[in-house]
Amino acid sequence: VRIGSATNNGTGDKSTHLIWGGDVVTMNGSGNYAVLMGDSITANYSGTGVVGLGRSLTLNGQGQVALGRTISLASAGSFGVGLDLSSTAENSTMMGNKLTTSGTFSTLIGYFLESTATGASVIGKGLSNASKLVNSTANSLALGWNTATPQHLLSSTGATLGGQINLPNLPTSATGLATGDLWNDGGTLKIA
Repeated sequence: VRIGSATNNGTGDKSTHLIWGGDVVTMNGSGNYAVLMGDSITANYSGTGVVGLGRSLTLNGQGQVALGRTISLASAGSFGVGLDLSSTAENSTMMGNKLTTSGTFSTLIGYFLESTATGASVIGKGLSNASKLVNSTANSLALGWNTATPQHLLSSTGATLGGQINLPNLPTSATGLATGDLWNDGGTLKIA
């Protein structure tokens, strides 16, 4: 346990110094398993297993977890919960108020969301052009609503699908279908 402003530039397994706390906490080098608590936290090393708790967090290693007000994630497999989160990390998960990512295959759950990465899943709400639900990239999914310009696939006002739509297994008769079900009448799409 180290309390007070702390900087560690050493290498090796950081589990011998499991908890670091202070106003400013900086971890550099390599190693695993550190818990960092403080006002301003930066983890710039290649290890995994970092958990950061604080007001402002920057985590640059894989598989790191952050809980705080302002969070920046830069390596794959990271997880953040906070008020204002940004990420360039692929396969990261973020939950919070304002989330932005350019990391591929990331998941965002929150209020104001923006993804510019392929394969992202975005669930939430957006209210204006400045803070909105945006997920206009290929192979991505967005659920939610936006009163500005919707750029998501599914919303409270309908669905937007681009490209070719293939429904190869539609029933060929309306028999037994509920009202509103689709069926194929010899190549003509019909609604029961």
